[in-house]
Amino acid sequence: MKRLVLMLVVLVWFAVLAVLVYWFQDRQIARLQYARPYRDALALPQVRDRDQPDVSYAEEELPQLATVMALGYNQMVAGILWIRAIQAFGAKLHHIRENPYEMRAIENVFNVISELDPKFVELYKFGNYVLGDEGGDQEAALRLLDRGIVHNYKRAYRLPYEAIFICLNALQDYKRALYYTRLALKCADCPSYVARMENHIAAKRGNFEIALERWVRDTLNAHFSHQPYVRELARAQITKTINDWHFSIINAAIDRYFERHRDYPARLEQLEEEKLTTTSRQVNGPRLLQLLNGAMESGMPVATAVDLIMGTKDRPGCIIESDRIPRDIYGQPYLLLDTTVIPVQGRPELSDREKVQRQVENLLWALRHYINQYRDEHKRFPLRLTELPEVQPDKPRALPTEDPLGFPWEYDPRTGKIFSRAFPEL
Repeated sequence: MKRLVLMLVVLVWFAVLAVLVYWFQDRQIARLQYARPYRDALALPQVRDRDQPDVSYAEEELPQLATVMALGYNQMVAGILWIRAIQAFGAKLHHIRENPYEMRAIENVFNVISELDPKFVELYKFGNYVLGDEGGDQEAALRLLDRGIVHNYKRAYRLPYEAIFICLNALQDYKRALYYTRLALKCADCPSYVARMENHIAAKRGNFEIALERWVRDTLNAHFSHQPYVRELARAQITKTINDWHFSIINAAIDRYFERHRDYPARLEQLEEEKLTTTSRQVNGPRLLQLLNGAMESGMPVATAVDLIMGTKDRPGCIIESDRIPRDIYGQPYLLLDTTVIPVQGRPELSDREKVQRQVENLLWALRHYINQYRDEHKRFPLRLTELPEVQPDKPRALPTEDPLGFPWEYDPRTGKIFSRAFPEL
């Protein structure tokens, strides 16, 4: 009997407790209906443009006012605003590109923080990401980086270094990129590789001869300072600069061919046959390699070696003047890709022979691997390359049925041998 009474008491207790929980929960939910709506603590100030009432933007005087309101605790207030800016970006400002007002407002918040703590380098890097990469306003990102550069002059190379890439990749403003490169080089913490950005910028601006001379100098300096990795990087840039230089000459001739025929050439020799190549300065690649290797073996001073390679008024180097089609650094003719379809369907792409040969070699290796795999599974070679699952065109990243020049692979189904018509030695 006592046990039954105890069970009834416990059941009544749980029932009363459930009713109390439900009542309390219902009461709290009812109170929430009259609660003030959530407001982000990062209040972004705004003011209306007098001339354009429809346009609102951040109050430009706020950075100066913030230093007064901080009451001397500038870094503490800057830290609080910095945390709130990160939280606001995670909550809503990752869609900042869609709202011009928020763009101007968050830019002003970054300006406030920079006014309170001007040496806070991470602020400018994060602000560049928010305004430039996410917001799509590269000029706003540059304005913020400029504030950081002024406040950290000759102290933090990373700020002008970030600006270099904005100017090169987003704005294609090579003059400003060169300006920021020279600012970065003045910083005490600037690594040596930043100096090579001047070579890239010179090539982008079409100053190929200047870029080539600098890469030759960097190659020699790296060789004599026993930095083989840097030497190979600079050596690869020599090849790239020569190719870009020669491609600009060939493309100009291709444009003249198109103006005459309203079509593109299927062979580079057609440009010479129709005398569309004009006399221009270009590089004798084998001569450059001969002089460069000789300078490294002889150990002559770098300045003397550069003059010897690039040439002087009294002594010619690797730079020549010619009306012939330029060749690559090894003296091999350049190749036009995808010109086997006549008439040519679009502007053909130029490439050096070494690059195409590497592509063909990699493709042949993959094709031979899958052919042997097919033989192991089916006890015979495929009758056609399209029998291989990896060559079927509906497959993502399918292997091509022709080489980069547009010629079909030479394939023998009896022996399983495959090779390229353009590179039969592979």
